[in-house]
Amino acid sequence: MNIRIQNDQAGAASSATGRTDQISRSDGSGSKAIAARGRAGEDQVDVSSLTAGVTAANSAEAASRATRVQQLSLLVASGRYTADTASVSRSIVSSAIGRTV
Repeated sequence: MNIRIQNDQAGAASSATGRTDQISRSDGSGSKAIAARGRAGEDQVDVSSLTAGVTAANSAEAASRATRVQQLSLLVASGRYTADTASVSRSIVSSAIGRTV
């Protein structure tokens, strides 16, 4: 992923005016950590903490879902699983007519 940051600050030194930074690096975890660092008074961007938060949320959701699937598998295998037939039929009909319940 590449990000281009352009800083056209009024009153900036002539060598910095119109300068464009392009930075892309991997943080080693398989995700991209992106940061732009400039001299004093220039814009800064850091999205690596946001990426880490999203990754953690996705991991937690996946673990929760895996636990629920395991519980349902055990119930089905033991013959103790009973579906809420009213809820299932409502979902089938709603899906067929294009509405959400």
